[in-house]
Amino acid sequence: MRFFQESGFHVHCGHQVLCRYVAKTEFALGILFYMAETLDRASYPSTIDKITEVIASFETLKSLLVASEAGAAPDRFGSMLPDRRPIWTANVLFPKMYPRMIELIQLLGGSSVIMIPSERDFASESSEAMERYLRGAGIDACSKTALFRLAWDLSSSGFGGRQTLYERFFFGDQSVVAGRLYHAFTDKEACIGKVKAFLRSKDE
Repeated sequence: MRFFQESGFHVHCGHQVLCRYVAKTEFALGILFYMAETLDRASYPSTIDKITEVIASFETLKSLLVASEAGAAPDRFGSMLPDRRPIWTANVLFPKMYPRMIELIQLLGGSSVIMIPSERDFASESSEAMERYLRGAGIDACSKTALFRLAWDLSSSGFGGRQTLYERFFFGDQSVVAGRLYHAFTDKEACIGKVKAFLRSKDE
């Protein structure tokens, strides 16, 4: 327990994990943008709502990463230690964000995420019909299939399911992760003080 507390292990590890959160969210966002284009739905309000939700997650995670680095300070060993509070915040948020991103990929893709022909199908006598009916907006059928195969791998395959479970529990049970942020938050008294000051002002 002393090793974890005194070495800053969780903080340094958490900073690296936050970089992964940002990269993974950007990748999911790229898939959603590309899917919207190939389905010719990029201007639909329902599509914009879905993608904007992931944009907000992406920008939030990037901001937390910057905040953790901007608030870094030397530890007792002389190593720069990122600010733990933005990192713990990301650890609370991302296990909720990631399953939602996966759900949005499924919702945007619909049946296109499920009905995916194989490479062998494109070499069969049905290839001409597939090329005609499965192409997307500005993209041929084979390229569109590759995109939606990727969406399937990330959102609906056994690999995708394991990834979602992995992100839910990467730093432990959600109550443990929440407790880490709760106990690291040092401005509790300041927050309460502002409320008390406001209540006093109403009596004056």
